[in-house]
Amino acid sequence: MLSAHFRKPWQDAAKRFMKEVTCGQPFVVDDIEFVLIKIKGQSFMMHQIRKMVGLIIAIMRGHVGPEIFDTVFAAGKADIPRAPGLGLLLQSVHFDMYNDKFAGDGMHDALEWPECELVIEKFKEDFVYPVMVKGEKEDKSMLEWLTHLPNHIFGFREHEDNNNRRTQSELGVALMDVEKLREARQAASSSGEEDAGSDSESAPVKKKFRRVDVI
Repeated sequence: MLSAHFRKPWQDAAKRFMKEVTCGQPFVVDDIEFVLIKIKGQSFMMHQIRKMVGLIIAIMRGHVGPEIFDTVFAAGKADIPRAPGLGLLLQSVHFDMYNDKFAGDGMHDALEWPECELVIEKFKEDFVYPVMVKGEKEDKSMLEWLTHLPNHIFGFREHEDNNNRRTQSELGVALMDVEKLREARQAASSSGEEDAGSDSESAPVKKKFRRVDVI
């Protein structure tokens, strides 16, 4: 898996190797459906897991096809949606190379603590998981993110023109056209209000505020 944060895709430092990926069966907590995805890797880069999960969801929901991998593994900077970070949890840290090299030599202990696993699991069940469920129930971060998912281009960001529309879902293209039409109407309306108000100095100036969603 390639990922980059202040690095170029072709640099060795931008390469991270995933060793194991598993996806469990969906389950329901407080009327909200969850699914557990476990990813074990050599190491991770900033936003890498959120982008991996976000792209998988986009593919499964039909917003983009598997051919998108040819784009995301290319040298350009692609528009990959980041899934919400609420459910992201560092499960454990592995020291396999250290243990293979030093553990059992009579001087070093293995860096692993199986006797603490039950305590750790209980802590997560009592304090970590309830916060995730409560956060999603109150903020609906995943539900909100899913509504904006079709807006992504799923192509290269450097040239967001009509050539990249082919990598976007039909729903995403339609939403983009609607947004452009709305902006044009707002601009025309604002221009009309300014012309009408130019004859009266005492007329209040109406300011228009546009909501901007950052994903």
